[in-house]
Amino acid sequence: MQSVLYKAVKACENEREFLSLMRTTFTDKELEMLDERWHIFNSIAQGLPQRTVASDNNCSIATVTRGVKAYRDHKKTVDKYLKVMFND
Repeated sequence: MQSVLYKAVKACENEREFLSLMRTTFTDKELEMLDERWHIFNSIAQGLPQRTVASDNNCSIATVTRGVKAYRDHKKTVDKYLKVMFND
């Protein structure tokens, strides 16, 4: 059974529709947090120290630590999407 969000994302015909869906679904703060998390993942994947990651992303060490845990728990999946997101 597909999630309703996945169905909605699949129905988007272009980036404009996708962004509209995201803005409708999430608050500005939630979207910022998603973006921050992926930038943290990218920094972690590059092997940067947590303090540097926190400084570069203007967030707390605790936020980075949660990102490190999520990265470790889902490394294969995160690495797959980092290639798409940051290696243009």
